[in-house]
Amino acid sequence: MRGEDPAAIRILDLSKPTRESVAESGVAYIKTDVSDKNAVAQAFATSWPDSVQALPLTVFHTVAYINPSERKAAFLSPYIKVNIEGTRNMLDATKKAGADCFVATSSASVGLRPPSYFPWPWQAYPKDIYQYLPNADPKALDLPLEGYGACYAWTKAQAEQLVRGANTARFRTGVIRPGHGAFFIKHRSNRRGGSPTWLSNVISHFVNAQNVSIGHLAFEHALLQKDSRVGGNAYCVLDPNPPIIYGSLYKMLSNMAHPSTPINFPEIPQITVLLMAYVIEQYQLLRRKILPAVPALSADLTFLQPAVFNLSSPHIVYTDDRAQKEIGYKAPITTSEGLALAVLDWNEKAEAKVKATDASASDLQEEKVVPEPPMIR
Repeated sequence: MRGEDPAAIRILDLSKPTRESVAESGVAYIKTDVSDKNAVAQAFATSWPDSVQALPLTVFHTVAYINPSERKAAFLSPYIKVNIEGTRNMLDATKKAGADCFVATSSASVGLRPPSYFPWPWQAYPKDIYQYLPNADPKALDLPLEGYGACYAWTKAQAEQLVRGANTARFRTGVIRPGHGAFFIKHRSNRRGGSPTWLSNVISHFVNAQNVSIGHLAFEHALLQKDSRVGGNAYCVLDPNPPIIYGSLYKMLSNMAHPSTPINFPEIPQITVLLMAYVIEQYQLLRRKILPAVPALSADLTFLQPAVFNLSSPHIVYTDDRAQKEIGYKAPITTSEGLALAVLDWNEKAEAKVKATDASASDLQEEKVVPEPPMIR
């Protein structure tokens, strides 16, 4: 969107980009598994077109294995493989290719402390149910797994250490920590008409994906300044508005969704699903450690584990003042604007599908053969 020559951009991923604006732009794609060191090295060894061969190189590392529902060491393997080893492989290949800078995507969840949901009778609120986190900074990046809300957050913290520790005067590195992602308009829960929720009154700080991209570009610009002192740092980026409650997000989706795809979020008691989550987690651990042959749960049930509560149930306020001051981050899209754009895109596709269905039904009606009346003798 900023006018970069598509020939100077390439995407390394397991599957081709599906967004039309990317697929039709002429940006090159190389199938790559970041957890495979040889595959990464081969992707970086692929020659560039002559027209851009001499340009400097920046790598934006946005790859991650994301599953917010797991928090136990027994589930760590795929997270380590992609989030830690994959980051290390990308760093090694980037340095070998002579790149100028490397900007990685982390997560504001690295700063979240897992709350205690069962307070003592004399406590007004559960511990850490309210959290104020400037720059989404954790107490430390080397806490044990139990110090983070989920396996995902712990491995992201480990990856941050790799990236930030690789910064030198000749090879600039840094990390962007996006706030919570609000724009799950294509999530399966919305495709099936919403889902039950216990989060309507929870405060959270969201960020639009385009604002995150702007954060990456702002950081790249800052890293490439000769007098830059921002290398090796991490910056939280957010939408340019105060945090909102999930209920506002649900109301917007429910009121603005296309009539052919109604979306609802019925309220359910949090304590009920929280107790279920602990039972489901133990069942999953039993399958993983002892009895893998026992029946697997549905995808929705496996998602319902305590780690999901750790990342979604605390009332959270982040700040991105440091990103604004030090790397010039300025987000143009508010949470409500971003969500409205996502709903608009959803509704346009739904309307196109309805029209296509109506047109198809009309064609079938026209082609229908009407039998001749029987002859009367």
